[in-house]
Amino acid sequence: MNILIREVDDKKESISNFFHFLERLEFNELIINDINLGEDSRYTLPIGISTVQKSSCIILLYNFIESVITNLISKIHDEIIRNNISFFDLNSDIRNTIIMYYSNVVEKMNFKNSAPHIQEIFLLLANTKKMGLTYKKLSEFYSLYSGNLDSREARKVFQHYGINILKDEGGLKTIKDGRNKLAHGELTFEEYGRTLTIQQLKDLKEKVFIYFDSLLSQVKEYIERENYLEANNGEE
Repeated sequence: MNILIREVDDKKESISNFFHFLERLEFNELIINDINLGEDSRYTLPIGISTVQKSSCIILLYNFIESVITNLISKIHDEIIRNNISFFDLNSDIRNTIIMYYSNVVEKMNFKNSAPHIQEIFLLLANTKKMGLTYKKLSEFYSLYSGNLDSREARKVFQHYGINILKDEGGLKTIKDGRNKLAHGELTFEEYGRTLTIQQLKDLKEKVFIYFDSLLSQVKEYIERENYLEANNGEE
């Protein structure tokens, strides 16, 4: 978990650096080194560049949101697999999630192709096979989200694991809505960028970082307490 936290910190630093670059670009403070002149030269960049980059910040923040949530869920699966946990020792929310996965597998595949998965179900229920389902494999047949992550949807995602997220953040919905407008072509990057200010983007960034600091702490505690186990689930 500590490795994941460091990776998230690295991503936060990269995002902050890009925001700093954009802020300097917005106020014409960016100095570009011209190797032909052999000295720093101040350029006036074309109008429209900073507006496009402001929209890019929304995409950057949304990708951060989705990436961290995906990595956290993957980490929970990895911990369960690493600890060799039986199906009936898992908390009821995780058991239900696993059952939904196998149900979707059988529904979407023909009998011949789904036969090995049906066998896995029987082995799990007979307690002769430990839970070995990675999040990547789960998401192939049972998607917990589909490109529309905000704090409300994140809460639903983590409820699949018996985690009740303590913090809500409206800024995530602002980012999700902006990302969808850009992804679906409702607005161009330049059009949407004109509706944003550097200060608004910085405020959104800080809200997202605070939200994920809280979420990382909560998931870390969940894993350390082994709340994925039915016997410990009431401790959260």
